[in-house]
Amino acid sequence: MGPWAVGDKRVVGLLLLVTFVLLAAVFVPVLGRTINGARRWIKLGGLTFQPAELMKFTLVVYLSSYISSRGERLRSSGRDSCRCCS
Repeated sequence: MGPWAVGDKRVVGLLLLVTFVLLAAVFVPVLGRTINGARRWIKLGGLTFQPAELMKFTLVVYLSSYISSRGERLRSSGRDSCRCCS
């Protein structure tokens, strides 16, 4: 696995941290922009974007990393909970 592999916990943690910082940066008057009455935008250089869109991607990456690292435990706990119903 390379240094920037998505499954690397350090990369996923860094991505999560950066995303939370960008979500909070919306409230900083210098960075956050109000467009159509909503203060959900950040302008960096010539690019304007919503950090919530980055959070959607980050959650998918984080959850896939979480499930892949704990897959066997999740599978076995699912079997145990179904045994009581059988």
